[in-house]
Amino acid sequence: MEKLSTSQPSLLSPTRWPADAFSARRCLVFVGTVGLAFAVGLAFASLLVLLGGPAPIRAGTTLQLTSGLLIAQIVAYVPLLAAALPLLPFVARRTLGEIGLHLPTLRDALAGALGAIAMYIVADGAAIVQKFAFHIEGQQQAVQLFGTTHDRTLISGLIITAVFIAPVVEEIIFRGFVFNAFLRYVPVALAAAASGIIFGLAHFDLTAFFPLACGGFVLAVVYYRTGSLTSSMLTHGIFNAVNVVLVLATGGKG
Repeated sequence: MEKLSTSQPSLLSPTRWPADAFSARRCLVFVGTVGLAFAVGLAFASLLVLLGGPAPIRAGTTLQLTSGLLIAQIVAYVPLLAAALPLLPFVARRTLGEIGLHLPTLRDALAGALGAIAMYIVADGAAIVQKFAFHIEGQQQAVQLFGTTHDRTLISGLIITAVFIAPVVEEIIFRGFVFNAFLRYVPVALAAAASGIIFGLAHFDLTAFFPLACGGFVLAVVYYRTGSLTSSMLTHGIFNAVNVVLVLATGGKG
């Protein structure tokens, strides 16, 4: 099996998992339940957008940050977390601690910071390549939202969502489940690439797909090398925080 590390085998090495971990039946249960949770969250989010004030559209195409849209984004994560967190040990046949979810340690913080640097270089490098090769800007709509309002309450809420809530939920799903599920059956590099592609597609933003997929690959590498889901969460959160600071510092143009 191809490895991304020449040191001691990762705690996530398939040889360390129970034989029935990420079986087809268990994966189908996870995907079906989380898919249903996503549909429920999307329905509630759509309702909240309608009830939350002005329509979140400006100039016909660009999202406008409103209280309804912000609350909708937060609420949409709730059923996903409620479904994925208890089901992950079921599908992995290991505890959350064995999967790598724990309170942050100094080692996690260091790995998260180094991972964020690597993610910034890779994801932003991919965005630059995409821009010059295909003349497509690779900035996420979620990042662009910061430039659509001066309301400090809305901006603060979006920061909390981008830096804390989204990294936790997305790492549980895309690294805790998707990456590990692939890792049970394919080499680690292919598992990282596949989970990165699915991570990019799941954001429903084709203009930012390539940078997101590359960033997702880095997150998978961080998780595999450390065996810590907390480390990949910190990498994800720090990366988002840096982008938020840059966008706010440039008035939404960064």
